[in-house]
Amino acid sequence: MVRVVAEVDPLSLVFLNGQAVDTNPRGQLETVVPIPDNSVIRLVVRSPLGTQQVYELDLNSLL
Repeated sequence: MVRVVAEVDPLSLVFLNGQAVDTNPRGQLETVVPIPDNSVIRLVVRSPLGTQQVYELDLNSLL
């Protein structure tokens, strides 16, 4: 398991490894998810205008 903590624009939609994640009213999120088989955590932030930013973290690079 890995703990993910992030802060985004409160109006943005957030997806973590393909699953929607709720944020609090200030755009903060904190969750614990299983480590995927490929050891890559993928966070997608989509603005209300539809633009999106993708963040990928390879957990193998941290070892």
